[in-house]
Amino acid sequence: MNRLFRIVAIIAVAALSAAAGDAPPNASPFAAIWDTGAPSAEPLAPQAISERKQWTLLKEDDLAHSFQGDAVILNDKAAIVLRKKGFGAELYSLMGSQPKARAQLAPDAKIKMASMTIVENNPGAAQIQANYSDGQSVGFRLTAGDMILEILPSPAMNRNLRIRAGVQYAIVPDYFADDMIFSPALWKRDGALLPVEQYFLNAMDDGGALIMCAWQSKRQGAKLFFEGKEKERAIGGFDVKCLEGNKIWIALLEHPHIWGFANEVKSATDWKPPFPAKWRADLLQKDGETQSSFYSEKIETATEPFFVYPIDRDRTTPLTIFCPVDVMKNTLGTGPCQYILEAEKLGSDTHPTPNAVADWVEAQFGKQRDNRLKKQLQDTFKAMIGLLMDMTTRIDRYVKLGQEIKMICLAEKKTHPDQSAVMDQLIQTIENMENAVNARRRAMAKPEVVTYWGMEIVDLLNESDPMPKCTIFCKRIRGMGDAYDYALSKGRMMMRWLSVQCAMEAERNPKAPEAMKKIQERLERFGKDN
Repeated sequence: MNRLFRIVAIIAVAALSAAAGDAPPNASPFAAIWDTGAPSAEPLAPQAISERKQWTLLKEDDLAHSFQGDAVILNDKAAIVLRKKGFGAELYSLMGSQPKARAQLAPDAKIKMASMTIVENNPGAAQIQANYSDGQSVGFRLTAGDMILEILPSPAMNRNLRIRAGVQYAIVPDYFADDMIFSPALWKRDGALLPVEQYFLNAMDDGGALIMCAWQSKRQGAKLFFEGKEKERAIGGFDVKCLEGNKIWIALLEHPHIWGFANEVKSATDWKPPFPAKWRADLLQKDGETQSSFYSEKIETATEPFFVYPIDRDRTTPLTIFCPVDVMKNTLGTGPCQYILEAEKLGSDTHPTPNAVADWVEAQFGKQRDNRLKKQLQDTFKAMIGLLMDMTTRIDRYVKLGQEIKMICLAEKKTHPDQSAVMDQLIQTIENMENAVNARRRAMAKPEVVTYWGMEIVDLLNESDPMPKCTIFCKRIRGMGDAYDYALSKGRMMMRWLSVQCAMEAERNPKAPEAMKKIQERLERFGKDN
């Protein structure tokens, strides 16, 4: 995003918040660096962040300051504290009536901080680089009006970044198919590799906050670590792999009841969305798997436990509310649809998606129509059919991959019956994908059917009031697009989840069957070839 446009947008949001009467004190966007005056041996109390007694505010563009105490980068949404006697940084939210400690961030080895370098210091953005005794460094950056912390590991960084936070549930979102949700109660192991590519969510504060973590490279990955024993077991936080200086982002998404978890029908009916948005509802299944849909009255009467959170905004979502899709766009620079198409090497610029086509068709029929529209409609449908054919090919490849791996698992069960339980878990993952894809095959219209729809829409050009019929056709097109998106996403998640299951079994059992290595190699080859 252009810097000037970003600043104007931030000011506009702040102005709208103030006009609505819900802006907290000192809500005008800013970024600043403070010196606490004395180093602290322990994380700062929230009250200290709020009062800032005996702290020194650095002048704008002062990059040469020598810190007498700890360094604090602070904007109107968050604060990041770099303590001389600490091992990393502490992140605080400033979005409530009082500051709240949200996370501690540090390299996983307890190396000491050697020095701090101010990289940027102005009202628009502030950045400090923490230099460690082993010669590596991590930069921490906040921009005005933003709730996203940007983390910049040095190019030579070769260890994980550990984010320690009071996480209750970890969510791997899949905008088009089914999410996965992890917690000590849902996952019986001591930790969990997550089937993520570049982002995931952490639910905390009993419904009051979500922390979203995103990173630049698909090769980085994340892993939960658990603490405590049996009933006292909890998620201690997560590790994110640092890779070749790629950025990592931590976003604070906060609002009372921004997420909800219902374990019984009684508690399910008590929960209501606190603000308008596209709310994701996940009916919990076994081992982290879910059945996902958008929240509705039907979900309220579900007998299964379910988890709810706002995945995206709608037209009525307040400007002061941020959702995970907003974070995707502001960090990775893309929305869910474009993300998956690019990940699958299916460009959408020349091959428009069904949703985009439906929106465009309705817009054209709402305008003054002329003879040129006929050819535009024909060309647009031809391009969309090209995309659908490519998506079908990809979906079929995922199904074939699943069948190949299932054969490996079945062969392993015959030769090594003692490995049956592990192989059955992998087979279940594959069959879940197959069943979900097969259930949507009927809605995935064939090219000749879509061609017919296109011809029918072209014929509407001759009618005096084409909108009622046009709306019906566009609804079919969107439904068809949803089925394709779901099937493609389901295959993609299957591949990631199989890979993670194999890796976790190899960690747990040094004598893991050779079949695990064979499956991993097949998955890696599939990723390279496709």
